[in-house]
Amino acid sequence: MAILLFFKFLELICYANSQNSIRRSGLPHGWNILWLAINFARNMLFIVVIILIGAGWSLFRPTLKEPQICAMSLTIFLQILASTCFILIHGVGPSDKHYRYWILMYYAMDFLCCVTMMLPARKSIDELGLNSRMEGKEAKRLTHKKVYENFVLALYLYVGFTRLAVFALRTTTSFKFWCSSIALELSIEVIFYIVVYLMFWPNERYDYVVIEDKEDESSSMAPPGSGSRVLN
Repeated sequence: MAILLFFKFLELICYANSQNSIRRSGLPHGWNILWLAINFARNMLFIVVIILIGAGWSLFRPTLKEPQICAMSLTIFLQILASTCFILIHGVGPSDKHYRYWILMYYAMDFLCCVTMMLPARKSIDELGLNSRMEGKEAKRLTHKKVYENFVLALYLYVGFTRLAVFALRTTTSFKFWCSSIALELSIEVIFYIVVYLMFWPNERYDYVVIEDKEDESSSMAPPGSGSRVLN
């Protein structure tokens, strides 16, 4: 999440320099290309990070299952389409006759991408609840389930505000509120990055997961009676 914040900082710097160059000379002087490239990289990194966290990779399992790989592939594909539409929107400009369709397609692809991005996290909650009942580790597994429920709630709020509320604000209000909508979107993104980082930063909540798995594996591989020794 810290890398995402750094990419967001670079994106804003490039966008500010692009607008400043246009205001002074009428040309962006390459800053717009750099801004779009960093925006594309940040969006792809964001999708991968959120899906890996939602799937429990490195927390509960060392590899991803087939449904999670399919969800990641579909989400990345939708994000590529959304980013392509975003680039075309800023490339052709409002004067193009297809400008409105590119905007609608961008918002549609971006929203579908956010929906598929949340599927692995929802699936992880169901698996944690099932594993806690089957393995008898209710206290430990329910701790993880609670964290993932908060994570899914944060995702719902993030998507609801940045994709729905901001879109409604920009389409129903006048252009003078455009800066307010951008400030609101940026504030929500920063808050979401910080909240997710605080949820999953390395701490004692997740230290026992790998230890438990190793202990269970070693106990299952040990032959019967190897743990006790008869003394003569």
